[in-house]
Amino acid sequence: MTKSKLFFDTNIFLDFFLADRSIQKPYIDQIFHHAFQNDLEGGFADFSLINLNYFLKQRYKVEKKDAEQYLQIILDRFEVVAPTKKQLQIGFNMAWKDYEDCIQFLIAQSWGADFIITSNVKDFRLSNVLVYTPKQFATKYLN
Repeated sequence: MTKSKLFFDTNIFLDFFLADRSIQKPYIDQIFHHAFQNDLEGGFADFSLINLNYFLKQRYKVEKKDAEQYLQIILDRFEVVAPTKKQLQIGFNMAWKDYEDCIQFLIAQSWGADFIITSNVKDFRLSNVLVYTPKQFATKYLN
């Protein structure tokens, strides 16, 4: 049996590291526990790490050392997936409201993700990859 491949939207990592930011945190913990036990395969867009670094330090005022430790956890546990030049170009012509979400979808699709996990399902309404909030995914597949 193959492991499910979960592609994580950037907001999932913010919700994971900033516990008071989201009511989704217990479900993210559950998903990450399964991923850390190698029951699930996780991946994220390379630019998510850059965005997370910025948000953690600038917006949420996380100390540099702590932010870098958080980011190292992500790097150690999940696959980093980069967009291709072609995906970046295709994204301009797609009917998505948010270019970043469109590119994350294209990356997830080409990586072979079974699911996209996000706090904002509506942002991925045009996705042909199944999209769930952490609560939806954990409730349906992990319980």
